[in-house]
Amino acid sequence: MNLLKILMISSSLVEESCSRLMMKYCASNPAFESTSQVNFFDLAEAEGLLNYPRSLNHPVAVRLKAAFEGADAILIGCGIYMWRPCASVFSALEYGMNGECPRRHQPLLLLSAAGGNRSHLAADNLAMSICHEIGAMLIAPPIVGAGADVDVKNGALAPALRERIDRTLKVLVHHTHAAKELWHCHAAASPT
Repeated sequence: MNLLKILMISSSLVEESCSRLMMKYCASNPAFESTSQVNFFDLAEAEGLLNYPRSLNHPVAVRLKAAFEGADAILIGCGIYMWRPCASVFSALEYGMNGECPRRHQPLLLLSAAGGNRSHLAADNLAMSICHEIGAMLIAPPIVGAGADVDVKNGALAPALRERIDRTLKVLVHHTHAAKELWHCHAAASPT
């Protein structure tokens, strides 16, 4: 079985952030152990990457674009501030989607962190924008870690949030295998 290429982007620029903790939990999740190759971009560790388009030739921007083009599935984590996704996620998406991706319908999952549950719609809006822009297939509503669900100081996620993430990542892997099979069937049927 070919390994799935899972692109994960943690867009938080803060070292100790809720969305970054959620993404690190995902990166080490057992759902990916034997079936997937995780390509994890942690923007908090990307030195010198300026807002789009001021770093088009930066090594991280170049790798991000290549990772988008080669990804079988996309998982994005971002914080919600003032009822909007953080600015760094838009810049990362611009770098990553700066080109022509030959494939469409990659499964997409968005995780976000916010101070309260009223911020769910900000994540929904971002997820739908990505779906329209690159033809991604949203496999579940965005998962929002709100308030006490994410304890950054102790590096812990609430059990209910962990369980939801675990279940949804299994669904992501399942849908990614199905989408990859569809791409192979389509490629085999296309005249060369």
